[in-house]
Amino acid sequence: MSFNAIITDDLVSAIAAQLVAAIVSGDLRPGARCNEVHLAQAMQTSRGPVREALRKLESQGLVIARPRRGFFVRGYTAAEITEIYEARLCLELHAAGVAVGRATPADRAALWRAYEAIRTAATAADTQTQVLADFDFHLLIARIAGNSRIHGLMQTLGNELLAGITLVGTISRNPVYNAETHLPVLRAFEAGDAAAAREALAGHIESSRDEVLRRFAALSGPETSPEANPETGTEALSANSPPDPSL
Repeated sequence: MSFNAIITDDLVSAIAAQLVAAIVSGDLRPGARCNEVHLAQAMQTSRGPVREALRKLESQGLVIARPRRGFFVRGYTAAEITEIYEARLCLELHAAGVAVGRATPADRAALWRAYEAIRTAATAADTQTQVLADFDFHLLIARIAGNSRIHGLMQTLGNELLAGITLVGTISRNPVYNAETHLPVLRAFEAGDAAAAREALAGHIESSRDEVLRRFAALSGPETSPEANPETGTEALSANSPPDPSL
């Protein structure tokens, strides 16, 4: 894992952004200790802004603080992943219903471009690019809806979800099929049909949820608790081999 030197006036946000990227990509895996000294050296900054950035990530649910031991990347149980998907359904279905009525021709064109980015990455079997493009598609719907609160909550939930499924691999055995499950959403936007958009989006999200939970069950067995491994700080699921994350 490597980090870039921070050259900006907003050190905390810049550091937090790099840490989020490392977590959702799997470079910083669940249970990993976030060593403030090493991170500060890697980013050519002081420990203070690094600690503030880690506190910011703690408030977003991506890291946990352990007294006298520091910060650790948080793990997730299957139950927590289920909660994240339930929250996504509430937020995204509302956003989609609003966005359909507000979408301009330029917005609809942007959604098609976002889909093409997903499809291209899927065809190339580029999982990392596909997951990021998929995330962008969902955030674009929230932006079209025009609700900054929903957009912000979706950003946080998306980061948590990406971090949580890093260990289970791509959620679809057929990446191209997964990409094409966005098509009914796009067609509903073109038709101006809010109900159809909500229905299509619900099917897409629920399908992803079911595959993620299936993989969790296959890998994890009985769920562990935050206290299960206090020496390492591992909170939940752990695995030996680095997988490919997908949304």
